[in-house]
Amino acid sequence: MKHRTLATILILFVLLSLMIWSFGSSAANPNESAPKENSLPENEVSEVFQQRRGEEEEDGDADLGKWGSRMDREEYLRERGEYIGLKRGYEAGLPFNPEVRRNAIDQMERQLNRRKLESVISGDLSPAAGVAWTPIGPFSIANGQSLQNNVSTAVSGRVTAVVVDPIDPNNVYLGTAQGGVWRSLNAGTTWEAIFDSADSLAIGALALAPSDRTKLYVGTGEFNACADCFFGAGLYRIDTVNTTPSLVGPINPLQTVGDRTYNVFNGRGITKIVVDPTNAGTIFV
Repeated sequence: MKHRTLATILILFVLLSLMIWSFGSSAANPNESAPKENSLPENEVSEVFQQRRGEEEEDGDADLGKWGSRMDREEYLRERGEYIGLKRGYEAGLPFNPEVRRNAIDQMERQLNRRKLESVISGDLSPAAGVAWTPIGPFSIANGQSLQNNVSTAVSGRVTAVVVDPIDPNNVYLGTAQGGVWRSLNAGTTWEAIFDSADSLAIGALALAPSDRTKLYVGTGEFNACADCFFGAGLYRIDTVNTTPSLVGPINPLQTVGDRTYNVFNGRGITKIVVDPTNAGTIFV
C-alpha cells in the first residue's frame, strides 16, 4: 500500500514538472505559437501590391487632383506653377519685381489707416437732443438707364471712381463697376452716360488733367476682388469732356520682354492715374 501511494505521488510530480516546463517554454517563445499574419507566398503578395497600386492610379493622379485630370498633365502643372508664382510676385514671362511685396505692405498700411479714420468718422454718435440728422447721400442716379422699354429711371450700383472739377464743382464725373463713365453738369441732379462706345465699361480710375480740365483720363478694369469684377481694355482719354465728349483710345502700348511682345494693359485693372499738373500729355498709370 505504501509503495503504491509513493508511486502515485512520484507520477504526479513528474506530470506537474512537465506542465510547468511547457508553460515556461510557451512564454519564452510567444512568436512560435502565434499565427502568421501573412500566409501568402512572396510572389502572390507582390501581385496584390501591384493590383492595389493600379487601382490607386485609376482613381487619379495625386498631382492633378480631381479636376486637373481632365486636361493635359504638363499643361496643368505649368498653369498651376504660374498661378502659385503669381501669388508670390512672379508673373510668367515678365522679369521679377522685388518691389511688389513692399508695395503690397504699403498698400495694406494705407488701408488700415483709412479704416481707422472711417471708424472715427462713422462712430456711434447720436444727435443732440431735439436735432435731427439730414441725409446727404449716397443717392441713386435719378435718370439712369433701364433695361425695360428703354425708360429712364432711378438706378444704383457700384461706384469705383469720382472726379469733381476743381474750378466748376457742378461738373462731376462718375466711374462705375460695369456701367462706364457718367457726367453731371448740375452737381449731380441729372446724369448722362458718356462712355458707352468704349471697348470696356468696367472702370477702375478717373483723372482730370489739372492744366486742361477738358481732358478726362479713364482707366478701365475694376480692381476690386469680387466675383463679378472684370478686367479692362486699357486707358482712354475723353477730350472736351465738359461739352461734347470725344473718346480717344483704347491706349494700350506694346511691351517686349525677352521673346514675348504683349499689350501692357491686357487682362488688367487700372487703379490709379496721375497727370502732370503742368502738362496734360504726361501721365502715370
